[in-house]
Amino acid sequence: MKISRPAKAVKEWKPDGYIKSALRRIWRWSKKRRECLKAKVCVTCGKTKKKLFADHISPVVDPLVGFVDWNMYIDRMFNGELQSLCEKCHKAKSKEEAGVRAKARKARKLNDA
Repeated sequence: MKISRPAKAVKEWKPDGYIKSALRRIWRWSKKRRECLKAKVCVTCGKTKKKLFADHISPVVDPLVGFVDWNMYIDRMFNGELQSLCEKCHKAKSKEEAGVRAKARKARKLNDA
């Protein structure tokens, strides 16, 4: 006897992830990013490092508002101010932004409910 399982809900396919990934690949080779990484010094801790990250000073997607539209995303991605950060400082900044983003997302969900 075969046991039937309830069908899984199928999510609608959205191209957003593919578009963001393609934009990040293009940005990786941008002149602005390469210029930022030439500094070889982390702006937060001041240490000289070989491996640096070109970090957007203001996030590409505002953690408090979330994704607004593609025009704003592209503008912030390619025209935003950059800073060079070492891995430790970049992880700390990213973790802080993720915490703010999670709190804002939770607050939006509570307001929508």
